[in-house]
Amino acid sequence: MEMRDKDVVRMKQFSQNLRDQRLEKGFSQKDLAFKSGASPSYIKRLERKEPSPNPCIAILFHLADGLEVEPKVLLPATDWELRDPTASEVE
Repeated sequence: MEMRDKDVVRMKQFSQNLRDQRLEKGFSQKDLAFKSGASPSYIKRLERKEPSPNPCIAILFHLADGLEVEPKVLLPATDWELRDPTASEVE
């Protein structure tokens, strides 16, 4: 099953968010792996910006715990969050 274009973009943003947060904390991939319970190779794959690794919700929470951030920090914005709040609803 191929990922939709929007899913690919979101996975790339997740990868970038994960890497940015890890570097902001001064963690190596190995440090984050230890803190989150994931393997260093899995962290590397997640940060590669390739759509193939599709992390489950549990790993998202483990990564967020390891980085000491809210899970939402790692997630890309949704269309709902990006919509213009001043735009009128379709009637």
